[in-house]
Amino acid sequence: MGNSGSVLIKDKDVPKHRAFEVQPFTRTDADWQIRLVLSSYLYMDNGASGFPDGLSDCALYTGSQPKGACMGVPYNQAFQAAACGYNMVAGQYTRVHRDLSIVNAMRGWVGLGATSAASLGISGCS
Repeated sequence: MGNSGSVLIKDKDVPKHRAFEVQPFTRTDADWQIRLVLSSYLYMDNGASGFPDGLSDCALYTGSQPKGACMGVPYNQAFQAAACGYNMVAGQYTRVHRDLSIVNAMRGWVGLGATSAASLGISGCS
């Protein structure tokens, strides 16, 4: 990324990260054949940094050390039909691929017109 973007889980700067994710689909300086957007997840407020797949949940801990020292990440279902992009909640997926600005940039790259959150079935998003 260099100075071109933002690491969402560190910076938590949504506008800067969104601009970085839109850029691959709006650049015209080369004929890029492959472009992608990766969703991420946020670290827990207590410093835990596992995936929210449930395998890092302290409820599963069976070790001999005190359970109070466990820094886990509870399960967060990856697919949620009504999820919006950039739900900035600790221990949850960000789902930036559902952000309307990013979706419309991707649509423009493949020659489709802009769409709305309501027409995508995520009417609670803006």
